[in-house]
Amino acid sequence: MDVGRTWHRILRMAMPTFEWLGEKPADSDEWERVVREELHDPIGGLEVAIEQVANGWRVLKARSGGAAVVTPSAIGTLPVAPPRTDERERVTRALREAGKPVID
Repeated sequence: MDVGRTWHRILRMAMPTFEWLGEKPADSDEWERVVREELHDPIGGLEVAIEQVANGWRVLKARSGGAAVVTPSAIGTLPVAPPRTDERERVTRALREAGKPVID
């Protein structure tokens, strides 16, 4: 096992956060999996907020990037945060394709 590569991968992985506004659906783990797979665990973090509405769910926020990432080769240097990217459209589409009741 290459420890350097393992640490490099761990340090570069996103730390996704999901905020559910309203009661979480019973299959929320599946929703979160769909989002992570669509965005491929982006470097620099992932923040998603999903709101329960009368006839389904709405993706209020889906932003990737913005969190500074340090790799072992960059230790001792200032970390650089990737730019924030609005991913709402991609997340909404991916959830719909997975059969989730998501509205615009």
